[in-house]
Amino acid sequence: MSQLYHPRGLDLDESDNLYIADYYNNRVLKYNKGASTASSNANNMHHPTDVLVDGSDLIVADTSHRAVTKFALSDFSSSSISHRGTIIAGFQSSGARTHQLSEPRGLGVHGGNLYVLDRTNHRVVR
Repeated sequence: MSQLYHPRGLDLDESDNLYIADYYNNRVLKYNKGASTASSNANNMHHPTDVLVDGSDLIVADTSHRAVTKFALSDFSSSSISHRGTIIAGFQSSGARTHQLSEPRGLGVHGGNLYVLDRTNHRVVR
């Protein structure tokens, strides 16, 4: 489960557990603090490029699904997550309207606002 194939983004939670967007394996992996192998994964991605821990949630830029997805960090307590999480922006509808994303690549949070880098629309969406 732990073989990475073109990892992209990573972030740490408050307990120093590591989350990695594993781009070509179409998943997000969680490594517990100090572990050399992943303890759990979310497999329902299509080319995830970034992850962001925000409080008790993990936010994922799911690039080829054209979506930003949110998981509870507690979802990663089991070895495999079978659901897609909660779509919080975009999803399968490429475009330049504010609710559409073409290629979400980067994530950031500031002042309680989520910012998404939408690469092929040449913009940052809040």
